[in-house]
Amino acid sequence: DLATVAMVGTSDSVYWVLSSSPFKTIKDVISYAKANPDKLVFGCAGAWGVTDFGWRWLERKAGFTSRNAPYPGGAEALVALLGGHIQITRLSLPQSLPHGRAGTIRPIAIPSLTRNEVLPDVPTMKEEGYDIGLGGSWKGILAPKGTPKPVIAKLAAGFKKMMEEPSAVAAIKQLGDNFEFKGPEEYEKHWREEFRIDTELGKMFKGDK
Repeated sequence: DLATVAMVGTSDSVYWVLSSSPFKTIKDVISYAKANPDKLVFGCAGAWGVTDFGWRWLERKAGFTSRNAPYPGGAEALVALLGGHIQITRLSLPQSLPHGRAGTIRPIAIPSLTRNEVLPDVPTMKEEGYDIGLGGSWKGILAPKGTPKPVIAKLAAGFKKMMEEPSAVAAIKQLGDNFEFKGPEEYEKHWREEFRIDTELGKMFKGDK
C-alpha cells in the first residue's frame, strides 16, 4: 500500500542500569542472571515491541531466564528504573540521555550496528558477542503506492538537502539521534530485511506468554 521515499534518521536505544548498580557491562548482567534464575528484572517498553523482542532473543541466545516486566512505554520503564523497581531496561537515547548526563543512570550496551558518537565508550551488543542483526529504530518518509517515480525522486532529494542543513544536524545530534539518508531503493531493501528478521523472531517466540 506504500512506496518508500527516503529513510531520514535513526534512533539508537541503550541498555541502562542505575548508576549505583553493580552491573558495569551486559556480560555482568548475563552472569548474574545465569547464577540467579528469574531474579533479574528487566523492564520492557511494551510487550512484543522491539525492546521485548530483543530481550527474549538475548535470554535464549545467552541461556538465562529473568522476569520481563512490560510497561506501557519507555517513560514508565524509565520511572521504574529510577525507582529501583527493575534492574535494567532499554530506552531510546532522546528519552534517557538527560538522565545519563545527570549521572543517575549508566549505559552498558547499545543494541545497534555501530557505536553512537554521543556515547563513544559504550560497546555495541555485537561487540559483546550478541548480534541480533538489527540496529535501532528508524524514521522514514512514505508515499501512497503508485506515486510517480519523478515525484518520489524529487521528494527524496528535498529531504536529503534538509538533512544536510548544519543547524538541523546539530540539533538532532544533541538529542542523541542521527540523520541517516537512504534513497527509495536502499530504504525499501533495508525495510524488507528488517521485516524478515522480525518475522523470524515472531516465529521463534510463538507460544510464549
